[in-house]
Amino acid sequence: AKAAEEATGVGIGYIVSAERMMPVEDADALATLVRNCVKRDDMKIGNRPGIVGFGLHGPEEGFPPAPFAKAFSIACNEETG
Repeated sequence: AKAAEEATGVGIGYIVSAERMMPVEDADALATLVRNCVKRDDMKIGNRPGIVGFGLHGPEEGFPPAPFAKAFSIACNEETG
């Protein structure tokens, strides 16, 4: 990723996404993993964090975001994780 940034001048970051059709507990576990990686600076591109976001992937119909609120809290809030 760093070489691609240097070659193109375009910044790169990863958005880790939970699958909407998987159990909510799996999303919570993934969010915890993401939070821990960010806290430990495990996923860096150059001198900055490589993970820039946490999201949901998959069909929206039948899979609303509300059940995943805890996963977003874990991944995105400094007070959690």
